[in-house]
Amino acid sequence: MALIAELAYETAMRRSEILKLTVNCLHLEERIADVVDGKNGTRSVPLTLRAIELLEEAQRLAVAEHIPRGRLFSVAPHSVSQAIRRARTAANLDSNVRLHQLRHTRITNVAKRV
Repeated sequence: MALIAELAYETAMRRSEILKLTVNCLHLEERIADVVDGKNGTRSVPLTLRAIELLEEAQRLAVAEHIPRGRLFSVAPHSVSQAIRRARTAANLDSNVRLHQLRHTRITNVAKRV
């Protein structure tokens, strides 16, 4: 789950978009991931070097875990949310901390650099 959380920050992708990723969506040489059927349609997401490392690790794990249909993750969305809640509690963070905030944080941090 830590991989998904870090990927959420690195890509500013939504939980559902990350969980829908397949190997066919990835164009690592071009540093792009295609988000298909996202909330606002299909788009290409630029990838940081760290995001590429995370996606390569996800690919290795998917092969090792025999995840079908080229998918990178076989976890249910609610399982991700539960893991985030447990981590939030363990870290003694505010109950309003959610995975989606990583998306907003990343977008804000990128905007500050522009």
